[in-house]
Amino acid sequence: MKCTISAGHTRVSRGAVGLIDEWEEACRVRDEVVRLTGAHRVVDDVTTTANDNLVYVVNAHNRTTRAYDVSIHFNASSVTTTRPIGVEVLYYSDQALARKMSAAISEAGGLIDRGAKQRQELYFLRHTTRPAILIEVCFVNSKEDVMRYRQNFAAICRAIARVLAPMPALTEKAYALYQNEALRRRLVTAGSEAGAFLPVWQTRTLTYEQFCELATLAYFHPRP
Repeated sequence: MKCTISAGHTRVSRGAVGLIDEWEEACRVRDEVVRLTGAHRVVDDVTTTANDNLVYVVNAHNRTTRAYDVSIHFNASSVTTTRPIGVEVLYYSDQALARKMSAAISEAGGLIDRGAKQRQELYFLRHTTRPAILIEVCFVNSKEDVMRYRQNFAAICRAIARVLAPMPALTEKAYALYQNEALRRRLVTAGSEAGAFLPVWQTRTLTYEQFCELATLAYFHPRP
């Protein structure tokens, strides 16, 4: 199920700025999740005000064919603090998706799960025409949140991607193997020796997607 993803705010209207910059980090998360899922990406390099940005982004989302709309944001409280504050996901009507997303990011990033919060007054959630969520990844003025976000950036993006585009069980198994270099090398070598795929792959750097395809061939042997 395809989704469309945008980053909150713009280069000019940057959102919350603290230990990290909301717009900058939202773009990083958006781009990595797009890379992982193949989602539609909305980029606003045009507008200069917060209101114009909201209209531009919502219109761009509504021009795409998708199952979900997702906006990436970072939160802020009134003062900088050393204590952890956490992740929350705002929604218009799809509470289940928001709750699942918040829990997934919390687990992946070691962040406090503040859960799903209904916010029907927000322009993005109110005017997109598909079920929409707005992810507040963490608080930009929480030293603990920022530390955990930086340490677990890749895991957080993978968690978002897996909620939006769940991988089949085989792909999950292949991904787990891919994390173990020794197992990965044995699998590729065994596959080559068994003729499961062309030996030329041994001399190339495998992408994650290519590895999953090769793992499929290695695990599922044709009947005689």
